[in-house]
Amino acid sequence: MKYIITEEQHNKIIDKFITFQFEPHEVDNSKKYPDNFFWTKNGEVIVAGNAESNTFWISPVIWETINTMFDMEGDAAAQAIVKWFDDHYGFSNIEIYTS
Repeated sequence: MKYIITEEQHNKIIDKFITFQFEPHEVDNSKKYPDNFFWTKNGEVIVAGNAESNTFWISPVIWETINTMFDMEGDAAAQAIVKWFDDHYGFSNIEIYTS
């Protein structure tokens, strides 16, 4: 059976999947790196960010899961994650890293 979905439906699925990967999370700060914040989920750091420099590190496991689930490569996955951060947290013009 073949399903046909619209681009809007596809984008909603991606948004829900990214939300599932990141939520719920806890926000931690570090005395060693006071300008950074860390999102943890199940005891693992999933996002490390610096809002002033607009740089975000994303767990490679989450990055690869998004790439694999939606058959995305590099820029497409990064754009989806950046859009998610903007839509959900108002972070725009950010750079995403995985290593």
